[in-house]
Amino acid sequence: LSVKEILVDQISSGDLHITLKVEAENPNRFDVTMTALDYTFSLDQREVGRGSLAQEVSLPALSKSTVELPVTARLSPTGGLLKTIFSARETVYKIEGTARVSTAIGGTTFPFTKTGSFRLKKS
Repeated sequence: LSVKEILVDQISSGDLHITLKVEAENPNRFDVTMTALDYTFSLDQREVGRGSLAQEVSLPALSKSTVELPVTARLSPTGGLLKTIFSARETVYKIEGTARVSTAIGGTTFPFTKTGSFRLKKS
């Protein structure tokens, strides 16, 4: 898995709604199905949300597919998370968890951890 885009969807009273667009790659010569994905999302070394795959995703052989993962982060009264995201500097993220894939002959679960940084695009 690799993070391709981080979108701030909505800021409501007390919550920040984010969509993570991740790319899942199937390097196999046969199709697989991602049946489960449980993840934790952190910003600047602070866990901000957790989630699970909403529905199974088919991954064709030797291809990549984009998967959207929702994250709802609770905002503190001091606004530390908002300050982190809306600052002019790069924000470090980490997404980690486990993914389960199945094939015609069985399934397997594997852990993943991806880190990177982003700067919020302002329009």
